[in-house]
Amino acid sequence: MDYFTYSYKNKMPSKKLCLLLDGSVRKPEEEITQRHKDIAAALQLVYEDALFKIINYVHKETKSKNLVIAGGCALNSVANGKILRNSSFKNIWSQPDPGDGGTSIGAALFVWNALFKQKKRICSGQPLLRSQIF
Repeated sequence: MDYFTYSYKNKMPSKKLCLLLDGSVRKPEEEITQRHKDIAAALQLVYEDALFKIINYVHKETKSKNLVIAGGCALNSVANGKILRNSSFKNIWSQPDPGDGGTSIGAALFVWNALFKQKKRICSGQPLLRSQIF
């Protein structure tokens, strides 16, 4: 965690990470250099490697053809496309607001199902992961 400051500042990389990557954080008005592109490409590869280890394990354990993902990483369209092309999952669903703002979706479902004791109903003719829960 020495490389990140997002838990107490409004930015992610620490001075230690900037030193490791041989430069400061790019300002919005600055040009995108090859260094920036190389860092982004390397991070994408590391992320995808970790992601595929996790989802391959999940598929091995569940044998499900459906995958639901959430969190900020669920918006990584490059990786999501690779999940569909290079994994055993046939359906993937990413929560429309996968960050903290989407917590309200889970809270509403909890109240509906757990507190109001309502059953989940799935619209017929639609895949499970693209269904609407009433």
